Amino acid sequence: MMQDVEVDFVKASRHYIIRVRRDVGPILAPGYGPGFDEWMPHDVAHMLVEIEAGLSGAVFGRIASGQNNLFRPVDPRQQRKAARRRSHPTPQQRADMSISERLASACVPAWEQDRGRRATLPDWLTRDRLDDIDTDLRRRIFDRFDTFAERWHRLVAGEVVTVHWPSGTYLDC
Repeated sequence: MMQDVEVDFVKASRHYIIRVRRDVGPILAPGYGPGFDEWMPHDVAHMLVEIEAGLSGAVFGRIASGQNNLFRPVDPRQQRKAARRRSHPTPQQRADMSISERLASACVPAWEQDRGRRATLPDWLTRDRLDDIDTDLRRRIFDRFDTFAERWHRLVAGEVVTVHWPSGTYLDC
């Protein structure tokens, strides 16, 4: 059963930290996000496309259902238990993860170009690939990116943006 989750994205000087608060499953240790971006961190892009596309079987929906995914439990006993019981994604979860990867990888550079933060799209991202994404969905994702990016960009190291799963509302206002 999927529950509500609050995800903190903590800005640091050249990286970001993710903290998850949820009612189901073990308490998860904070984790470092991959890379750094002044406007759109990688894991945020995934969370926002998953919210907008209704992908409950991708990263954040699975976390909301009590799975650990990319995180590890704080309690060492829970870590061992989780390692023994590592869940394998269902076909629907694999499909949702694939869609999340496709949307995030295509929408971020397209949004950056649309907002004047990038001159050209990467060679691998063809116009056909973008046209395969529903125009309304792409617009909603870009709107979510705009709202988050404005908050994220003005933060200084140590400050946080908290996003609620599955609504996508911000809890830092």
